[in-house]
Amino acid sequence: MIIAKEVAIVLAIVWYIKVELLRTEQLPSYITYANMDRIPKLKADIQKQASLVYSNLYRKDDKVNKFFMADTGNSYLDGKVGRISSYDAIRCCYVAHVCKTSQWDSSVLMELSVSPQNMEPYTWVRTHIYSPSAACDSCQINLENHFTSSISSAAPTITFWPCVFSEIGGLSQSPHTGGEYQRDKLMSMLNEREKIANEKANQLYTQHLELEKRLSKLYSTRQPVQKRPRSCIQRKKPTLKASRVLQIKSVWDAKIKHFVSKAGQKRDHSRDKKNTSTCLHSHSPQLTIHCILHAQI
Repeated sequence: MIIAKEVAIVLAIVWYIKVELLRTEQLPSYITYANMDRIPKLKADIQKQASLVYSNLYRKDDKVNKFFMADTGNSYLDGKVGRISSYDAIRCCYVAHVCKTSQWDSSVLMELSVSPQNMEPYTWVRTHIYSPSAACDSCQINLENHFTSSISSAAPTITFWPCVFSEIGGLSQSPHTGGEYQRDKLMSMLNEREKIANEKANQLYTQHLELEKRLSKLYSTRQPVQKRPRSCIQRKKPTLKASRVLQIKSVWDAKIKHFVSKAGQKRDHSRDKKNTSTCLHSHSPQLTIHCILHAQI
């Protein structure tokens, strides 16, 4: 039954929190794994946090959260639809919202503490196939400080890693029943995970420092835009070298002289042709004889 499986997962989370408190040495030195349950306030706090972790990370699927009320001895409640909101590990029952009608209606709900014996699944699922998935990569667990006389007055704080919890079998294999071997294995996995997390944090910190260094250098060499005077950006023509300028000038001077000489030759040729034509086509005998004599001379 899915309800029994959820109970086993919550107990595994309780075991995870206890092992992590011992690994991080956030409890007095005289506290061991065996005598944690002998301190009622600490035990209740751990169970409460385990229920919250399961509710926040794994209880998000309506097909396993909804149920029918059954065998309560109260005809008004039997057959009503409910939805699990959390698990009370101290009283070993679920805190649920039960609808006052036979159909689910969020506007008419009442909060009840329901025993697993009075719950029938809303939808039947195969418990050996179904495995809840975590809603996030990690979550922080903050417990109260139940040892006011201890050296450290800070409240214990641990990180719950769903990937580690799943890898050690917390969702399916009940590792909390494995004894000291499973505790040592969990500690080793948490040490490795913490090492990886610290390396990533150091890498991000180094990148952040490098970015700050580059920005500081940029600000020291350039004034902000607001302080710079406005100026018109002009596109300047590329300047040529002096030798190149002299070469181009010489070429153009030669071309100009060539064009001028050609134009002068054409002008002279045109003038001579015109004079000859005038002499040959003249109707005056005197001008004709004069031209002939001038040609002979």
